[in-house]
Amino acid sequence: MTLCRWLWTAGVLLAFSGAAMPLWGAAPSSSSALWLQVPDTVEVPDTIQPPDTLPEVVGPEEDEEEERVPVDFPLFPTVEGTGPVHGVWEWDREGLLGTRAFTLVELLEEIPGAFGLRSGDHGHPAVVTAFGLTGGRIRVFQDGFELPPLDGGTPDLARISLGGLDRVRVERRPGELRIHLRGLRVEEPDPYSLVQAGTGDLNTNFFRGTFAHPDALGGNVTLSLDRLDTDGRQRRHPGALFGTHFRYSLHREHGGGLGFEFRRFSTRRPEEAFAPGELVRTDWLLRSRWPLREELTGELFVGRSRLVPGSDGESADLPSEARATFDPDPRGQVGARIRFQGESAWGDLTQTVSEGEGWPRTRSTLQVGGRLADWGGGEATVAREGWPDASGGAIQGRIWTRPFSGVTLFAEAGTDRRGLPYVPPPEPGDEGEDDPENSVEEPIEPEPGDPDLPRFSERTGVRAGAEYRRGDLAVSAAWVGLSTDSLPPFGLPMDREAAFAPGGETGAVEVSADVPIPVLEGLRLRASAVRTVVGETQRYVPATVWDAGLVFHDTFFPTDNLEVWVDAGAKGRDRMLVAVPLPGEGEVGAGSFSRYQPHWYFRLQIRVVTVRAFLNWENATNRVENHDFLDRPLPGMRVVWGIRWTMWN
Repeated sequence: MTLCRWLWTAGVLLAFSGAAMPLWGAAPSSSSALWLQVPDTVEVPDTIQPPDTLPEVVGPEEDEEEERVPVDFPLFPTVEGTGPVHGVWEWDREGLLGTRAFTLVELLEEIPGAFGLRSGDHGHPAVVTAFGLTGGRIRVFQDGFELPPLDGGTPDLARISLGGLDRVRVERRPGELRIHLRGLRVEEPDPYSLVQAGTGDLNTNFFRGTFAHPDALGGNVTLSLDRLDTDGRQRRHPGALFGTHFRYSLHREHGGGLGFEFRRFSTRRPEEAFAPGELVRTDWLLRSRWPLREELTGELFVGRSRLVPGSDGESADLPSEARATFDPDPRGQVGARIRFQGESAWGDLTQTVSEGEGWPRTRSTLQVGGRLADWGGGEATVAREGWPDASGGAIQGRIWTRPFSGVTLFAEAGTDRRGLPYVPPPEPGDEGEDDPENSVEEPIEPEPGDPDLPRFSERTGVRAGAEYRRGDLAVSAAWVGLSTDSLPPFGLPMDREAAFAPGGETGAVEVSADVPIPVLEGLRLRASAVRTVVGETQRYVPATVWDAGLVFHDTFFPTDNLEVWVDAGAKGRDRMLVAVPLPGEGEVGAGSFSRYQPHWYFRLQIRVVTVRAFLNWENATNRVENHDFLDRPLPGMRVVWGIRWTMWN
């Protein structure tokens, strides 16, 4: 064991020895008790009474507590309900601390049917998909502000950190995957600090520090620093993520205010595998949010996003294969949002105007919903996006019933026409094999309005099923039907040279179960699986995706000062076709099959008061042949351990 790991181990032991004291030292010692005793010989004369003229004295602690109640932005209410019935999965602040995920990709893989597509280890390009969703259909929002794709058809999730987040909410629809990130909210009167640090195999090092102050610079301030680096497979494929997330908000007594956010994250990976080797993404956002009425909240915002090669922020010469998808020019957004939230109905209207190549000029989204106490509820969404040369849109709706004898029925359907934030290069031979500008080796730089190149894809989806709940038992099943006219690539470095593939119709069945095991309190069996009928040209759709394991989670002692998590299980998927053209082949749908054998995992996390020590064991059986893309092998076995320490004031 290296010196670094000995220091980490000693730090964990010292942290536990200090944090565990409240468990055993709840009662005061005899010496301290003597100070609290009042001598029996001291008597207060009955004739001494406080004069009536003295004013009532307010305790300093009580007065200070009243003045230090923090104020933050008014929240936009979200539709209640999570899980398979609603197609929504959510993690709050405690949930993010209790998960075994270090990255956003690992967190999203906990959603049934969703799985990550990685081109290597940490810091290498990565994305998450489900039901064959690809470019233009994986969308990420930071407090309502969409993080636009800057080097492909979807944001590189390896460049988005969990640091400084208070909540992650994911809406999995047949036509898109919407990832909502909410920054840390200041809701306590004391400053808040969270330190997360760990180390492990493959020279993996992890640090994430978050600090929030409820009263600084006249408002609230939160700052998060993040770094995750590794040497990668066989310690020959290094990668790293590091960055900063800063948030400042200024509020008024009636609940409105101004806010500013700045994100800067960069990734490093080998130059010989990815060009450019280092990319720096910056996003800034200025917003004003106000409660217009008791049930009405409005917001105005403006933001800008940019991605440049190199840490110096200067745009270097890009290789030819990156020109079609990479644009170092910034993309900006100006938008307005208004939200109505009543007791049994809600509505949300958002309008944005954007600038930047390969990005829709306007977007409008209207969402309405309601509940019927005796029957259930429903929701409908209408969206439109306007491009310089055409337009697209979407119509979605879903309904659900209230539980009848423990059974809840649900259904959703939608159809859309979505534009790709970039135009893929044409297939070789479209304009002649002798034309070097139109070959895969030297892709052209298409104009956004070129009518001869594809941009839009159409997709129709239906999902219907039922969930049964009784006590802590929950079992659900659903059928999913999909129809697409074409299959665009993600446009990230792993498949940026791939062309559109023909679509088709397919169907899938998804099941999930959360079953308590009465042998031990807190012990559960959790499993999920999605089985799909895969077409010959269907990309990024394995026949089966599954995850199953035993989970133990319980708290001990009346104070709940001891909490234990244990996860042991496996996940896997069948091989699938990925959009990477093979050498010498240019026909539509040419590619390679990925290989992913069962990935066994184990996690132990123990919380003592506010200190959490964790140990994560990934790929316990050391499957070294797993890969999502050809010539992009995934890491083998790795053990990472460390602490998460929450501190108040």
